[in-house]
Amino acid sequence: MGDHPADSTGQTVCVSPTPPATILQAYTGASDDEVIEATLMDRRWHLVLDCLDVDQAPFSKGTLVAEVAQEAGAELVCGSSLKAALDRDWDQPQQKDEAFG
Repeated sequence: MGDHPADSTGQTVCVSPTPPATILQAYTGASDDEVIEATLMDRRWHLVLDCLDVDQAPFSKGTLVAEVAQEAGAELVCGSSLKAALDRDWDQPQQKDEAFG
């Protein structure tokens, strides 16, 4: 635990709390949405993530999903955009390659 940098408004900013959050998520069985809610509302999570008195979630759901996928060695299809993935024609090899590319 230590001092955290402040943003331009003077608010405390957390520094990369995602790895410990994924450990807490696995331990509690929380969904991705519940993790984001806990990082906002649960003082116990604030303490473990070293993010006391932070007014905004220290990371977004997209960041959480992307980092978990990266740690697992999984590729994200079309980045983080589900719409982009659904708009692909998966029968076309070129579009399929671009999605994973």
